[in-house]
Amino acid sequence: MAAAAPGIPVAPRESEKSLAGSAKAASRKLASLRLQASHQPRSTPAESLKASACEAFGESQGAQASLPIPGALDTNSLMAYREAVQGDQAGPLPRSARRYRYLFVPGINWDSLPNYFKPNIRRLRHLGLKASFVKTEPIGSSQVNASIIRKAISRSEMPVVLIGHSKGALDAMQALVLFPKLQNRVSRLVALQAPYRGTAVADWFLSHPLIRNSAIALMRLLKPLRLWGPSPDLQGVLESLSLERRQALESLPLRKGIRLFSLVTRVSEETQARLLMRLTAAAVRTLGGRDSDGVVVPEQAVLPGSRYALLEHAGHIDTVADPSNWKHRTFAVRGHDPDFAADLTEALVRWIFSR
Repeated sequence: MAAAAPGIPVAPRESEKSLAGSAKAASRKLASLRLQASHQPRSTPAESLKASACEAFGESQGAQASLPIPGALDTNSLMAYREAVQGDQAGPLPRSARRYRYLFVPGINWDSLPNYFKPNIRRLRHLGLKASFVKTEPIGSSQVNASIIRKAISRSEMPVVLIGHSKGALDAMQALVLFPKLQNRVSRLVALQAPYRGTAVADWFLSHPLIRNSAIALMRLLKPLRLWGPSPDLQGVLESLSLERRQALESLPLRKGIRLFSLVTRVSEETQARLLMRLTAAAVRTLGGRDSDGVVVPEQAVLPGSRYALLEHAGHIDTVADPSNWKHRTFAVRGHDPDFAADLTEALVRWIFSR
């Protein structure tokens, strides 16, 4: 079995002492990286996404198909914040970050991953921020979950930052579209590995009904309470995530005041992941022709017009999983790094309020 992944590569440093020194020096570095990011093109194709990431990480590029990605690539800034957080050099949070409640919206079948979003929420609460988990239907449609998210936003005594993982980001967007008045209460929408343009995994399950039905039966057995509940509409959910259905989307009908952010990750053939993760990533690579996080291809996970970052060597559950859980140790790439999700979440908050 392969060893745990090495440390995730970071953007090049102007000086090894810049983040190891004082907080003032770290601030100067972050300001410099933000200035560099501001000169990046506002519209970056997938080919440029890979080229920029490879340049920053010092990796070789592989030939992969390209899709247009409207947005602004800003990996360097996020990675600098994460490095500062890891080195206890990040300094105080921006004051504006304390004006909001952070609502975390989980993805499909979230109740099969114990302590989903626990490290993320725990870190923000430790920092003195208001953070809550939105208990959506694990196999519910985006329309059903939109109503649940609506109630969570309406109950908040503060303006909201929505952080959605995988399908949870799509559910959050659906809530804002179906209930446009909610948009006045939402400042930012952060999409973590969201299948905005679909996923080949959904297409594969749809084309294999026997395996799909077996998956439904397994989900009901793993969660005995589901045996007495309605049969999960997995087929309907998968159809909503199919490449054909999602590729038809044009843009997000959201007010301009809502700032959009996307985090995408990728596992390549060079990633030292556990066997099951390597097999999953290889299967998606075979289906879609490009590297993915094991479920979603980065080129299909960027919200139009968003500021986005690409992290190499991180799988689909690494950003949300509790490191003490056996599923994290089995399916995640970052199993050796127990603070990965928590550190990344703190860095994300600093990133989305940096300008």
